[in-house]
Amino acid sequence: MNTSASKLESITALLMEKCAPYETTYFLTYLGSLLLALPKRKEHPGLRKLLSPLRQIFYAGSLNMQSKVPGTRTDVSKEAWDEIADLLQAVEVEYSKNIGFYQIEGEPLDYEKIKVVLPTFLSYFCSGPLSYQEQEMERIMRTFVHFEKTIYNSMGVYPQDFVAYYEHLDSLMNKKLNKAIYYAHPDRWKAFTDACLAKGLDDPKDWVAEAPEEIHAYAQLMQDPGYLIVVKTEDIDDEQFTRAKFRIISDLLSSQRLPADGLIFYTKENPLLEKPVFKIEEDTYLLFFQKHILDAAYKLLFNFCKKEPGQVTKHRDTLLETKTAEIFEKFFKNGAFIYKGYYVDGKAEQDILILHRGLALIIECKATNFREPLRDPLRAYTRLKTDFDANVQYGYNQTYRVKSRFMAGQPFNLTDKNGNMLYKVNPKRYPDVFSVVVTLSRFGMIETDLGAMLSINDDDQYPWAVNIDDLEAILLVLAKENKHRAGRLKDYLTHRENYHNHLICDDELELFGLFLTNRQQYEKMSAAEDYVVLEPGYTAPVEKAYREGLGFENERYYEEKISRKIGFMYES
Repeated sequence: MNTSASKLESITALLMEKCAPYETTYFLTYLGSLLLALPKRKEHPGLRKLLSPLRQIFYAGSLNMQSKVPGTRTDVSKEAWDEIADLLQAVEVEYSKNIGFYQIEGEPLDYEKIKVVLPTFLSYFCSGPLSYQEQEMERIMRTFVHFEKTIYNSMGVYPQDFVAYYEHLDSLMNKKLNKAIYYAHPDRWKAFTDACLAKGLDDPKDWVAEAPEEIHAYAQLMQDPGYLIVVKTEDIDDEQFTRAKFRIISDLLSSQRLPADGLIFYTKENPLLEKPVFKIEEDTYLLFFQKHILDAAYKLLFNFCKKEPGQVTKHRDTLLETKTAEIFEKFFKNGAFIYKGYYVDGKAEQDILILHRGLALIIECKATNFREPLRDPLRAYTRLKTDFDANVQYGYNQTYRVKSRFMAGQPFNLTDKNGNMLYKVNPKRYPDVFSVVVTLSRFGMIETDLGAMLSINDDDQYPWAVNIDDLEAILLVLAKENKHRAGRLKDYLTHRENYHNHLICDDELELFGLFLTNRQQYEKMSAAEDYVVLEPGYTAPVEKAYREGLGFENERYYEEKISRKIGFMYES
């Protein structure tokens, strides 16, 4: 065993020991209250030390749930949590060392493979779901539309019930929060105290009897971190969302204490990630992280449907193409020619071609699974390369079939599967041609910087490989600007091609945020010879656009957002 692996085991064992003594419901409630503060993580004393707070907090909760002996303590001191946070950080550091300096005795470090595997591994295990709630809801509603009856017959609920479950809980939690902070407004508090004084109640202790339920709710929020995230069946409005469905879905998404033998590593399957609702007792549930419910519901339904006839994977693949075409149609407002399922050689079908005023976008969509990275970087590289090739490399190869026709400069025909003419393309009319590979999975840094893994033809530029959710967010942000949206997209892609081979960034929206914030810097850095490192924070203009109403289909609270009448408990 190498030294780093041995140290990782020692740190993991100590971390398990530090998390175990606490009573599980109390500890998960404490951790859940930290997750509520994620939007303000930089200012929160309990989160400042954590580089990957969501996954690290989920891990701490899992260690407690799987401890051999149930804990009894109901107090986490600042000192105790600081110690746990330090150990959580140490675990991540040791994983980095274990992979980054992985070496077979007698052989040199395989730096080229390690530099690919390490950031992909950390991105996979240290990040939570990065989609917006609307995107996750839509994915559930549309992916399983042909399996509704099968799902209902087995589970007793429909796919759309999981979305309604989430929305009802979100509404319930927001009502609780708004009630509790109602008198935080100085004018309201002053009106209450003035009314008490007018009655001759000079002693604040006498105000308790006069306090409305909102003030009692605030007191409960301050004293009980579980006020917002512990839900009982009796809390559910039976007319809006039936309690029977609430019980069924809560149980389907619930995890419970399950002692484990041996060490529980950070990369081991986490019961809270799979089922982020903790069942305290019959009809009482703790929503460990409400926003994660949608991701867990999608995985639950997809894994169920994989076992059933009907080819859910094929439907998922088709849906990715359909969704990609839809968001471009919305972006161009029907002002572009969009060809789907077309041919240029009569043999191989292509996904999507968009032609718009001198701009040509050659798009291929890939939904093949991206498997969990292995801890052994040499074996991990082989698996990673296989998955990358099945998605990005294969998609690029398909786009090149069409792009090479544009580069040849001679007119060529687009046909349908029966050979019928759709359009004769004159490449001279389209000076700006870009290849785009849209993926369902997120590949992290090897997708944002394709230089490490993608093989491209000598006469070609790198394509734009982008996750479908990031693509939708980018187009919606550009569409909000209304004028010159197509030109802005072209400008982004023109310089985006040059970022490969010198970019350290695992989130496309960070780079797009730089483009929005400082166009000149974005263009300058694309041509830099040195590596460009983007720290978290550049996504701010995208997040701001979402808070102000991004324009998703059926966007939640859209009217309230554009009228600036709403704040958010969670931010994507």
